[in-house]
Amino acid sequence: MELRKLAATVIALTVVALVYQSANGLAQNQPNPIQAAQQWEYKTQELPIGGELAEQESLNKLGEKRWELVTITFHQTVPGMAGSVYYATLKRPKER
Repeated sequence: MELRKLAATVIALTVVALVYQSANGLAQNQPNPIQAAQQWEYKTQELPIGGELAEQESLNKLGEKRWELVTITFHQTVPGMAGSVYYATLKRPKER
């Protein structure tokens, strides 16, 4: 009878050890949330002022290169004077 209790205890401890090692191994293989976060590359580009079609073509070309439009800002150099410019701020996933 003692031998059966001893064998059962050894088996139970072995199972507990295997479960612990398995769980510990899974935890170590989990990606670090900081490292797994998407990294972005940003770019600011002047947009041509030549009507809607010129802006669309420029943005479509950037889109083909995986750039995504974030915002467009208007910069007026001197109020009421020529020289005003539109800038597009773009982002795309950073290569790792």
